[in-house]
Amino acid sequence: MNGAGGNKTPRPAARRIFVIHHGALGDLVTAFPLFRALTAAGFEIRLLCRGPVGALAASLGLVHQAYALESARFASLYRENPDTAAMQPVEACDVVLALTRSDALAAGLSRFFKKPVHRIPPRPEPGARIHTARHLLHAALKIGLIQSLERNVSAPYPASASGENSRTLWIHPGAGSPLKRWPLDRFIDTAVGLRENGFDPGFLLGPAEFFLESALSAAAPDFRIFTTGDLSALTRALTSARAFIGNDSGVSHLAAFLGRFTVAVFGPTDPARWKPLGPAAAVVQGVSDCSPCFESGNKDCRQLVCLESVTPARVLDAFFRILPAAESAPRSA
Repeated sequence: MNGAGGNKTPRPAARRIFVIHHGALGDLVTAFPLFRALTAAGFEIRLLCRGPVGALAASLGLVHQAYALESARFASLYRENPDTAAMQPVEACDVVLALTRSDALAAGLSRFFKKPVHRIPPRPEPGARIHTARHLLHAALKIGLIQSLERNVSAPYPASASGENSRTLWIHPGAGSPLKRWPLDRFIDTAVGLRENGFDPGFLLGPAEFFLESALSAAAPDFRIFTTGDLSALTRALTSARAFIGNDSGVSHLAAFLGRFTVAVFGPTDPARWKPLGPAAAVVQGVSDCSPCFESGNKDCRQLVCLESVTPARVLDAFFRILPAAESAPRSA
């Protein structure tokens, strides 16, 4: 029957895909465009990754279910003979996608999982100047998991609008590697400049930066400091603010994805590969003869000439450039 109230063609059931990802926060956020593309292609995503970041992906609605990589249940998945508890959620899926450089993992799964098993390296080869998010999408297209590329990998997550009219701005001075950390005193000078121009900056510290709290309290006692090791609390803090400034870190990637006005300071890493993706994200790249070198060069560098070349004035200029026109003119010299 074709008239009103007639039977409608049922939508095909979503195929289930079991995705394995070993990376930390920044790596996983860079895979979010791939997750959106897989969902658009009709997949229901079951994600095995580090527990806290998997819970974040699930809370943002990017995956249907997340499993903790560090749980005892999945330990045998990496052995020659996985046990039933590890394979049960895998076998409930129609396809496996391992975002890993390990051929052994994909080959091992193929011995026990008789449906398609695909492997994609989680990042492009060193020196390839393609953004990691686009690398993942191109690879998924090549193996037929998606039928077209997502046109706008910088499309924001529909985060809470609570920070849209806020003057709150969070500064995160940390990064996974000390080689990516802009000097703390420069962040403090940037905070002073932001306050002079009507913003209310505060400092975010995660577990890797807790050691900075005493130095910050002594050098910048007039600024708020928010410490948390909980990704849910961090996400709430980011969505309550209007903007964010940080290093090349997972928190910068998350802030940009959540649609915050974001400026990230880059030194030894290549923004062509790792720029935070969002509707209003900018990078201030340090300049030196050897950068970017983090993935292919001297990881024992202690001079950090690239980061030392970045001034607070450059960061402030980048920040005011990405603001709406009505807010882009600094209020003080």
